[in-house]
Amino acid sequence: MEREEINLKTLEKLGLIAIGETVRHYRRVVRNISMEKLAEEADISPDHLGRIERAEKSPHYTTMFKICSALELDMNDINKRIHELVHEHKDEIEAEREADNQ
Repeated sequence: MEREEINLKTLEKLGLIAIGETVRHYRRVVRNISMEKLAEEADISPDHLGRIERAEKSPHYTTMFKICSALELDMNDINKRIHELVHEHKDEIEAEREADNQ
């Protein structure tokens, strides 16, 4: 059971990384705005946004909705990136599962 929790934690962390990477990419590359400007537009604190971008904080759905709205980003784009990251790390996740079964 403990190993299953580790696998779940790995997936959760990948999800946070995907969210942070996607938000940062859209903020910097697509919108070319500062963290402070995005935080203002999304009505959240710059510190909170920074923790989300660094995958240190799991955002609530309403917070993600505000960020996505401010970035003119479809939340499906973030889901797509989560799936891509899980696929990229599939071997690591499978290795953890195999170790669980031994």
